[in-house]
Amino acid sequence: MELPNTVEGLIHISNLEGDYYVFDEENMELTGEMTRRRFKLGQKVSVLVAGTDKLTRTIDFLLAEEDG
Repeated sequence: MELPNTVEGLIHISNLEGDYYVFDEENMELTGEMTRRRFKLGQKVSVLVAGTDKLTRTIDFLLAEEDG
């Protein structure tokens, strides 16, 4: 994920709760084994900031809960 100010961040796979996610390298996506929920490279998601590092200009994110 990259913000408009060029600071980059990520959601670590260990922070994706509620399922075990498998990476499909060919399609560049994660798929939940039980829920079949998919995350693709470049997909827009809502996030919360979990931590920052000014020196390395990185941000750690958590996936925000979806409404509905």
